[in-house]
Amino acid sequence: MSSFLFQKMELFLQQLVNGLVIGIIYSLVAIGLTVIYGIFDIINMTQGTFFMIGAFAAYFLTKNLGVSYFLSIPLAMIITGVMGILVERSSVRTLRGQQNIVFLLSTMGLMVLLENLALVLWGATPRQLPSPFAPEPVVFLGVFLTRQKIFLFLCATVMILLVKRFIKGSRLGRSMRAVATDQNTAALMGIDVNRVFIATFGIGAGLSAAAGVLLGPIFDIEPAMGHLTLIKAFIVVIMGGMGNITGAFYCGLILGVAESMGAGYINVDYKDAFGLIIMILVLLFRPQGLLGKGGLR
Repeated sequence: MSSFLFQKMELFLQQLVNGLVIGIIYSLVAIGLTVIYGIFDIINMTQGTFFMIGAFAAYFLTKNLGVSYFLSIPLAMIITGVMGILVERSSVRTLRGQQNIVFLLSTMGLMVLLENLALVLWGATPRQLPSPFAPEPVVFLGVFLTRQKIFLFLCATVMILLVKRFIKGSRLGRSMRAVATDQNTAALMGIDVNRVFIATFGIGAGLSAAAGVLLGPIFDIEPAMGHLTLIKAFIVVIMGGMGNITGAFYCGLILGVAESMGAGYINVDYKDAFGLIIMILVLLFRPQGLLGKGGLR
């Protein structure tokens, strides 16, 4: 009996850890999405594409230029951040004043364009980033966890905390929150709104790129890898409250754990449905999200 209970506990802990690892990736992409939404009040459909671009940028840097995996993370974030700024200049700023559906369609069109360009450059064959860590897992309390996953979780957590601190405490972060609250009033107070827009898309793209690089050594990378990630990030943003960074962080973890538990205890084929079920329940009982919405927080 005790052996049976111990096995059940090991399975529970294993699924919990697996869920937290994938959940922190959802959180990272969702925070990039919610930061952009908090400022622009639009859904950026290229957020999943930034996830893919970051992974391929790191792959090119490590495979073709011999850059170390650790250095490829900030470099991929910078490269993708610059692309995010170009997206803001081409598909958002030029359409300022239009209805939200216009931005949705413009970023969706750019998403398709960038994915097809990646398909031309890299092909449809799945690839994988080389991991700098030994493949042997670390075993603790019966839970198997690779060093890559440990690094992923710690690195993503640090990034999220730094972004949260940056938006709360830095001068540019306060400007971002002011623009999110009232763009016209912020401009009258002397805040460079265009600078805030550039920073917002750069940060949002960089966070998604980091998620792609961190996950690259664990799962295959290919041009369409951002589709499902964008959907999951969107679910997380809705659950946590549009524009709420803390909500995106916690709800990303909740979604990851829910999917992992559902796959382990019910059926792996339906794991993607569990997030949608949770989102529907949240919308039924708390339409504003678990931690509320309104502005950038």
